Amino acid sequence: MLKRCTDCGLEKPTSDFHKARKPRGGRTPRGGQGVVAQCMDCRAEARKPGILASRREAEELRSHGLKKCSACSQIKATSAFHVRRASPDGLAYKCIECVNEHTGAWRRKNPGAFKQWYSENREERAEYWQEWYEQNREHRAASYAEWARANKHVVNALIAKRNAAKLQATPPWANQQAIRAIYAEAARLTAETGIPHEVDHIYPLQGATVCGLHCEANLQILTKTENIRKKNRMPEDLGYV
Repeated sequence: MLKRCTDCGLEKPTSDFHKARKPRGGRTPRGGQGVVAQCMDCRAEARKPGILASRREAEELRSHGLKKCSACSQIKATSAFHVRRASPDGLAYKCIECVNEHTGAWRRKNPGAFKQWYSENREERAEYWQEWYEQNREHRAASYAEWARANKHVVNALIAKRNAAKLQATPPWANQQAIRAIYAEAARLTAETGIPHEVDHIYPLQGATVCGLHCEANLQILTKTENIRKKNRMPEDLGYV
């Protein structure tokens, strides 16, 4: 169904018009086909003059793999922009360089603000992410499997690095039988409860300031969700000590 816009005079599908709002208790005026008189383009131009030209320019740049940054106004390759799924083109409005500059300026102006916010909302965030991980377990597993298939060299390098770290961190007096028993207990808990359990190093093998040992005294069993949430942090960072 077509309708003529009262501003540009062009006949367009009614899908190019906003729906007409009817007054409370009333009904849509007759003859309007249930939409407003001006098309979306004309209404957008009336709100922000020049927006249609900007859209055409953006489409032309996009066809060549380019995009203009809304902050510095420089035309750059689309690879210079972060992904933003909510945007029409799937990219952020500001380039990565401008985003980093803005973020850096904010951090210099508000030193320690994020750490303070995180410490005040740690429990709430932990509960949120634990719930998110549980609700998206299958999606995350499928996504990681797809990524691992496409990046086998990266996975192999990470596994080799992890194995080398374990070998170098295993003292000669470590009780290998006790270590195997801990891993066996984690497997048993996984099988019985259906909840993935993992063996975690209390003091990480590759910590920022201290490197722990691969021995029975430095191992603990956590659920996979808890282990992901712990990341590579020390017991002191988690408030255990």
